[in-house]
Amino acid sequence: MTEVSQLDAMLAELRARCPTLSPAVVPTGCEDREHGTALLALCRDVAERKALVALLSAERRAAARCAITERETPEQELRFVSFWELDPARATFQLRRCAFVCADVATLRDVPGFLQRYTRPGADVAQLSALASTFCLANAHDEQAAKPMQARLWLQECCSLAYSCQVVASSCCASWTLLAPDGTPLSEVPSLVELVRTMLSPVAAADKKKKTKSPKAKRGDQDDDGDESSQPGTATTPTPTPRKKRKPAS
Repeated sequence: MTEVSQLDAMLAELRARCPTLSPAVVPTGCEDREHGTALLALCRDVAERKALVALLSAERRAAARCAITERETPEQELRFVSFWELDPARATFQLRRCAFVCADVATLRDVPGFLQRYTRPGADVAQLSALASTFCLANAHDEQAAKPMQARLWLQECCSLAYSCQVVASSCCASWTLLAPDGTPLSEVPSLVELVRTMLSPVAAADKKKKTKSPKAKRGDQDDDGDESSQPGTATTPTPTPRKKRKPAS
């Protein structure tokens, strides 16, 4: 098995384990954060950086919940993060989403920071247990979330897997091409600020939600629409009521 195919299998396992909230896998040279804020490091000049900071400040004031846990979150505790997808076969690193999340989710996404903070002696076990519970609940692992030890082990396994993916990704490809959501090389996007504005717009979020609607839900909608009794202008034939036989007069 080549490094590329091995990385592909590892990433597939990570996605299966963490479908909603996954530790970020960021190859060397692809870090987009600056002072903990996503995409700032990719700004091409001071003017674009200032414009992006202004946009994020305005959007943060309008946000009220964590995009992952949906918990109400004070403005000062919201963190701006990005979600990228690695394609080892094409050596691409594609931006898929950006959002405001709570501090717990931002911590769980930051693999190096998490491992450095919680694997050292004297780490806060209670705080780690709370993070592990958030992680398990977000990924629908309710049984692990109910048991602190199991939750911590599950979280540590997933973070270790993500870190392994990051190490392999940093060594198997000489360079990764950063792509916008539509597949355009990020270096060719006219304005990073406008890209972020579009991705944060309610219309874009609604379109994304429609595209990710489950097949089961779609079938349910079709079944409801296909019910003839619910269609306007469709005649229905009433079921005749059986008549009771009269007893002969004595």
